[in-house]
Formats: sequence, structure tokens, C-alpha cells
Amino acid sequence: MVRSGLQRTSVSIVPLVLLTEALFILLPILLPQDASAQVRDVFEVSGIVRDVKRRFVLDRGDLKALEPLIDRERRNMAKFLARFESDVPGYSDKLWIDLIVQRQDFEIALLPQLTTRQVSALRVARSSLERRVLDHLVEKYLSFLGGYLALEDMEFDQVEELFEAECKKKHALIDRYSQNPEILRLEIDKINRATRVQIKKIVDTEQWRAFLLLDDPFELVG
Repeated sequence: MVRSGLQRTSVSIVPLVLLTEALFILLPILLPQDASAQVRDVFEVSGIVRDVKRRFVLDRGDLKALEPLIDRERRNMAKFLARFESDVPGYSDKLWIDLIVQRQDFEIALLPQLTTRQVSALRVARSSLERRVLDHLVEKYLSFLGGYLALEDMEFDQVEELFEAECKKKHALIDRYSQNPEILRLEIDKINRATRVQIKKIVDTEQWRAFLLLDDPFELVG
């Protein structure tokens, strides 16, 4: 189970709220101007609200119930991004493990007074926020990988296509199997193995060795 060994501590909600507000303030300051603009776009939820309103035919009462919850998920994903934004690489197996745990926590926290339609709308909103954050982190990872492996243009295009497709597949699996982590873990492992096979076909021997060291520093590549 993804949750095994995970220990939780009880903390006051006030420091967490203050921390999240600080992240929204500091991220645009600490990042380059283009990057900070991208982060602001990631967490702009008005478009997501419009989409779920139209898709699920939500009325004013529905939105009154959902908007604070969508904002809560925006804050949760901001904290998630802050954890991985500075990692090299930020796009890693740990990212997916954490995202799965977050999605499970989201499902547990769903309020019983929400209607079936409201729950479906909130799930779509949460998934849309996840997708934006994942796209942002994949873009950063590809930029790093291009320099780290000294990829030629054609190699980069192939690697870019591969990881963008991988990200979409993994996220679709989370949408489908978030409440069945054993199946989810097995399916993601299959995608990881397939990605490795394709990377090895794209890059040369030295690039492959470097990728393995990045992917797993303890793996023998002799």
C-alpha cells in the first residue's frame, strides 16, 4: 500500500494557512519573472470554476459550497509544487507517490453533505489543478534533462514527447485507480519500465549511463 509506513502528526491549522499564504507571496518573488508568471497561471482557478460550472450545470448554491473547497485544493497543490519546485529532478517517483497520497487524503476529506454532482465537480477541479502542476514540473524537468544529457534537437523532441505522454498516462491512472493503490502502483511501475526502454533507444551509451545515475544513483551501470 502506498500509505504503509507513513506517519502523520497533528498540527495546528493556523501555521499551515500562514505557510501557504507565504508560499503564494514568495514564489513569484523567488522565481524568475517568466517562471513566476507560469506559477500564477497554474493556480488561477477562475477558468476551472467556469469549466466545472458549465460541465455539471452548477447553480449558485453549488458554487457557494464548492468554491472554498476548490480554493483549499489550490492551496494544497501550491504546497505540493513548493516541495518539488526546487528538487533536481523535481519530476520523480517520489512526486507520484506524494501525489497519490494527496489524492487519497482528498477522497477521505470529501464532505458527506456534498451532493453526488458536487463531489464529481470537485474531483474534476482537483484533477485539473494536479494536471497544471504536473505540466509545469514536466516542462522544468525536460529543460533540465536536455542540458544534463546534452540532447540534440531530435533527441530532445523524442524525449519530450515520451515524458509528456508518460505524465498523461500516470495521471489518468490516478484518476481511475486512486482508491486502489495496489493496482495503481503496479500500473505505474509498468509505465516506468516502458519509459526506460524507450529512453535507451533514443540516447547513446554515455547518455544512458548518465540517465540511470539520475534515475537511480545506486544502480550499477557498468
